[in-house]
Amino acid sequence: LFPYTTLFRSPESVQSDYITSYPNPFNYNTTITYGIKKEATVSLAVYNYIEQEVEVLIDNEIYHSGKHEINFDGSKLPQGVYYLNLAIGNEKILVSKMIKTY
Repeated sequence: LFPYTTLFRSPESVQSDYITSYPNPFNYNTTITYGIKKEATVSLAVYNYIEQEVEVLIDNEIYHSGKHEINFDGSKLPQGVYYLNLAIGNEKILVSKMIKTY
């Protein structure tokens, strides 16, 4: 539905798991950056403010530790608040808020 591409994968070590996006707020595209401190199965999805899944960006794929970036095209999304949900293995779920503007 919404195209995305992996822009960057770095083997650099990270001290803790994280997720963020830039720019935020965004108009059309935003770059989602996340880091995982050890190799794990990863899922990444975008949800709207009423917890409906809007897009699955990564679906239970194994990723190496380090920093990863994905360009997300949100141009077809209506204005509003969205949440990135990053599941790392069976251990952790991280959430980050994004705001879509016109």
